[in-house]
Amino acid sequence: MPARSTTPFFARLIASRLYAARRAQGLTQAAVAQAAGVRTATVCQAENNPAHMQLETLAKIAAVLHLTVTAQATDETTAAAIANPRISAQSPHKPD
Repeated sequence: MPARSTTPFFARLIASRLYAARRAQGLTQAAVAQAAGVRTATVCQAENNPAHMQLETLAKIAAVLHLTVTAQATDETTAAAIANPRISAQSPHKPD
């Protein structure tokens, strides 16, 4: 049985959307990092486990990829999502 991920679902969703968008646009992590004004390691973290990243940093990376960041706070938790209806979190593909 595979080990259960300790990364929250919303963080895995954000990571997969960032990765899919970057790949669909043919960009490297280094290129995205340079355009966003962050380190390449930060883009790598965003694509793998962004659970503890600041929303401002995620927003910078998302903007380079033409995505938007939406945050929703509840009494118990704060969740963030990155949305682009042209890019699926499950299957990376190039937009039309």
